[in-house]
Amino acid sequence: MRTLTAMCLAMLACGAPLDPGSATAGGSATAGGSATAGGAATAGGSATAGGRATAGGSATAGGSATAGGSAGCTTASGRVGWYADLSTRFHGVNGRVTVTDGCTLTVTAFNYDGQGIDVRLVVAPGAASFSQGTEVGPQLYRPQQAWSNETLIVPLPAGLSPDTFDKVSVWCVTASVDFGSGSFRAP
Repeated sequence: MRTLTAMCLAMLACGAPLDPGSATAGGSATAGGSATAGGAATAGGSATAGGRATAGGSATAGGSATAGGSAGCTTASGRVGWYADLSTRFHGVNGRVTVTDGCTLTVTAFNYDGQGIDVRLVVAPGAASFSQGTEVGPQLYRPQQAWSNETLIVPLPAGLSPDTFDKVSVWCVTASVDFGSGSFRAP
């Protein structure tokens, strides 16, 4: 595990670009998004001053925004209110991931130093490896600004129900390393 983490950090030093987005002042962007001053954007969103945006949303001054979250969710789930506490394995990861509704996860009190490469939340069924799981939410890699006691609203991809996964990880996709994970349980 330590070798893989070292490899992940070594790859970070190479500064792999995330095309076709653009990023400035420590921001990261993917899929046509733009980010400035430490923000992160995915799927055409924009973020400034540490905000995060996904699926066309926008955020400024440290806020967060998403499209397709709780409003209008028509997917029922018997796991609403279930939560997973993230263990700390690497990079200071901790926090709580809660099933908000059949379409959304909410991550609260989230801490992570922002290091690694291509770091995502990944959900998986109990017996499956996280490397075979489903990526959800925005890119978490943010080397210029650590995540400190933050809240993320994470819309689930269409067709993915909370009833189909049992655990969650802050996962370095490139190196297949679990930075911190937990299993969902009833409140």
